[in-house]
Amino acid sequence: MTDDTLTITTTVRNMALVKLSKLVDRLTQPDATDEDFLAATDAGAALTEVVKEYKARLKDAQIEYLGEAGNVPTATGRYYVATARKTKCRNVPLAVDAVLQACGGDFDQLLRCLSNQPLKHGYCSKVLGSEWGRHFEVTEVQDVKEGKPAQVIAKSLPE
Repeated sequence: MTDDTLTITTTVRNMALVKLSKLVDRLTQPDATDEDFLAATDAGAALTEVVKEYKARLKDAQIEYLGEAGNVPTATGRYYVATARKTKCRNVPLAVDAVLQACGGDFDQLLRCLSNQPLKHGYCSKVLGSEWGRHFEVTEVQDVKEGKPAQVIAKSLPE
């Protein structure tokens, strides 16, 4: 990357951050409008996509660099390329049957093999019916969503 390209990229990034900052500040004002909300949301989404792209590019560049350099020391440790391992069950029903067989039908031992939240709550509600609430709990947190609301808010007419 040339110095000119780096300068242009930095300038564009800074302009996008300043614009988003102004949009967010505008959204916190008492006279903010739906248009302000949509503009800030769109700018945030666009910036998020740019960040995702650059994070992926950065990771690829870091792996390539460290592949040649070996590692880079820091004040608290070092950067190096590590291999992440991901494990998933190939066939859940067969694996559960195999574990149950291997532990001689000991159900408690089978339960110790399960990970956090292994049951599908939606399907279990169909199976358990009215008993579902004894075994599952629902907690609610606020989030900003896009699309049609799940619940309809009705406007009543004055009497």
